[in-house]
Amino acid sequence: MTSRQLCPACTHRENHLIDPDCLICDGIGIIYLGDPALTIYPAEVVAEAVTITLEAAARLGDTTGTLSDDRQAHLRAALHDLRDAGLLDSETTTLTRAMASKTGSRNPAVALAAEVIQEPISGLDQLLPHADPHEYAESDRPGRRGTPVLSANGHPSHLARVCDPRDSTLDTRADVRRRRRKSRQARVLSEAARKAAGLKRVQPSSAHQKETLPARAEIAA
Repeated sequence: MTSRQLCPACTHRENHLIDPDCLICDGIGIIYLGDPALTIYPAEVVAEAVTITLEAAARLGDTTGTLSDDRQAHLRAALHDLRDAGLLDSETTTLTRAMASKTGSRNPAVALAAEVIQEPISGLDQLLPHADPHEYAESDRPGRRGTPVLSANGHPSHLARVCDPRDSTLDTRADVRRRRRKSRQARVLSEAARKAAGLKRVQPSSAHQKETLPARAEIAA
C-alpha cells in the first residue's frame, strides 16, 4: 500500500537536480508515505500533509533563533515525528486516535500537519510550497527591505530556503545573466531536438539497392 512522492526539497532545486546529501530524501529524490496513514487517508492527502509539515518546520527554523543556530534542527524533528506518526514510511505502528479522528476535518492535510508538528499551521505553509519561482532583477539587492527572500533557485518557500540557501555573497547581476544564458541554450537545444525528431529517415532508392547488392555479394565471397 506504500505510496511515494517526489522530494519537496529537491524539486525546488535548479533543474530539479537531486542533492545526494538532502536531509529530506537522503539523496534518492523521493520519499515514501507510511502505510498507517494510507489506511485512513488518500495518498494525496498524506503527501500534502507531509509537505505542509515540512514547510511549517522549515518556517520555524528560518524565522526563529540566530544565524549561528542549526536551521535544519526543526526539520529533523519533523521528519522523526512524521515517521513516528505513520505519515512517512518507517518502523511504525498505527496512527494515534487523535489523528484518526481528524478525517472529518474540512482540510484533513492541514489537520494532520498540525497534529504532527504540534504548532499552528499558517496559510503560507499551505501556499508557499506551491508558489512559482521569482527571479531577481539585475539591480536588485536581495537583502534590501521589500525584496523577497528566495532560495538559491528563486523559490520563496521556507523549505526551499533552508534546504537550498542562497549564497549571501552571490553577485545578483552575474547570476541573473547566467540563468538567462542557460535558458536560451535550453530553448535552442529543445528546438533542435524537436526538429531532429521530426525529420524522416531517408530510405535508399530501389535502383541504389540494386547497384549495391553485387558489391555486397563480392565482399561476402
